Amino acid sequence: MQRRHKMELKIGDKIRELRRRDGVTQEQIAAALGVSGQAVSKWESRAGYPDMETIPALANYFGVSIDDLFGYDGIREKRIREICERADSLFHRRDENVEERLSMLRAAVDEFPASGELLARLGCALYDAGWKLGASAYTTSEDPYIRPDTEANRKNPYWKEAILVNERALTFPLSSPAYETTVTDLLILYWETGEQEKAAALVNRQQSVTVCRERLAAKNLTDSWKPLGDGLLAFLESMTDLIIHAATTVSAIPENAAHSYSVLTAYADFLETVIPDENTLGVTRNLFDLHFWRTVFAIRMETDMNGAFSLSAECLAKTLACADRQNRLADTGVHSYTAPYLKETTFDTTDLYRYEDGAVFRSMMSSVGNRRTPELDAALSVIPRYADWLSAQGENP
Repeated sequence: MQRRHKMELKIGDKIRELRRRDGVTQEQIAAALGVSGQAVSKWESRAGYPDMETIPALANYFGVSIDDLFGYDGIREKRIREICERADSLFHRRDENVEERLSMLRAAVDEFPASGELLARLGCALYDAGWKLGASAYTTSEDPYIRPDTEANRKNPYWKEAILVNERALTFPLSSPAYETTVTDLLILYWETGEQEKAAALVNRQQSVTVCRERLAAKNLTDSWKPLGDGLLAFLESMTDLIIHAATTVSAIPENAAHSYSVLTAYADFLETVIPDENTLGVTRNLFDLHFWRTVFAIRMETDMNGAFSLSAECLAKTLACADRQNRLADTGVHSYTAPYLKETTFDTTDLYRYEDGAVFRSMMSSVGNRRTPELDAALSVIPRYADWLSAQGENP
């Protein structure tokens, strides 16, 4: 009986709210539905509720869903929002929480199959799970650039599902962050699995950089400098991704490692010149990624030149400094930039990614591959944290 009372309360309040919204009387509703005005009055006063046969007509009269009429939509949206927030917090540790994210999001999509936001996050988790399982790539003597092994990647069970889920997510309205992540992941999945025509079609449906919202909003300085700062950061972040992608791709040819190193060094200097303060792109991981790959390319160069790895050690120290800077910022609230054109731009450090030395070193050595030698370990051990990591692994520098 208590459960029925709650339903009466919600539907009665909703009928009154919708009636006032539309400016109609109880008698007008009664006439449209073929009931008495007294019946409508009872619904609103919680003395009764509509017959089940009347409810669809009532929802249609107000132009709302039956769920909305009962007040379920608000509960549904609150539940979806809570799940999305939990998934987003796990995303910041995406390499460590893939299985937990997958389990939670699969259950959520089963419960809310028409939620684009949940589908987008499930697609992202499947995408990450596929990378963790391993993407296949190859090079040849005729074509030394890194190419995806599309035949092998098409068999990746996570990616097969991720493509279907992301395609489905794009059929629903999505927030800007969810849409951008979904499109980006889906494009990479298409490329990695050899679906070039689908990738081209998806690319061609997107706006050009000339008319993107960040660039257009940045032109208007009449009320605020914030659009300029936000737009500048968005473009720098995108440009950094492209620079790193280009550098890592061409470095498949050994002699290109030096060029990639020089490009990333110059670009890192450029970023720190454009934004000359302690918060230089700290929340976007851009500088960390740049210096991480500078270190990898320095190791490749010095290995090929039989060098002493002094440059590699210098680059690794810079990489760790960037990690430390971001770790200090994590969960310290909202911060501002000090560069003049970013004076109204802020960033929230809640759930900011935290770097762990072991993860950094493992990822770096994986990228170095067979160039890791005892001589390299000894040279990098001038950095105490690297020496400590080696010791913890049971290795001596």
